[in-house]
Amino acid sequence: PGGPRAEPRLLNRNGRQDAGEEGVRDITIRLEDGSSVKTDEKGAYQFPRVGTGGHQVTLEGKRIPAEYSLIGPETVKVEIAMRETLQIRFPLIRTGRILGWVAEDPNQNGKREPGEKGIPDVLVLLEPGDLNTYTDEEGRFVFENILPGEYTMKIDSATLPDEIVFTSPSEWKLQVGVGDEQQDRGFLIHIKPRPIRIGPPSR
Repeated sequence: PGGPRAEPRLLNRNGRQDAGEEGVRDITIRLEDGSSVKTDEKGAYQFPRVGTGGHQVTLEGKRIPAEYSLIGPETVKVEIAMRETLQIRFPLIRTGRILGWVAEDPNQNGKREPGEKGIPDVLVLLEPGDLNTYTDEEGRFVFENILPGEYTMKIDSATLPDEIVFTSPSEWKLQVGVGDEQQDRGFLIHIKPRPIRIGPPSR
């Protein structure tokens, strides 16, 4: 009897291997009996001798390269008849990244200039998907492994200082492509100075 063979694909999320979309090598594929193979330079693999009957073919999703995401099930159940060869495809897609920052804009000119400080510990939200991340000590943030699509990026206002004004858009509409890296996506915030009160303390 023949065995299952397949090619994990680099896709644009349309479910087909289009021109220019190459296979991904060194991906581990396992059968339910523990036997395994790795994909070749074209993304193809083969189990040449598999008994008839039911089998489970599994792609080791935890070991795929970080820049890819599997957009189908990790395990596929198959039934193999005598002398039958099956083709099973595990579609992989190259994901994107978004890099940005949240910073103060003390002169309120809507531009980030040298010396303007980043704001740490601000929660940045990416929708849909309920993705979120915090800015680091320099006000920078990054979203990894983003599937292609349209997103809205904004800030959780509860993590901002009191009395602020946005001098940049308060949210961004983003179109993330296959393998896209969007850089320098920023939020500028003017923090209003607290008024100085002179006089006897209030009772």
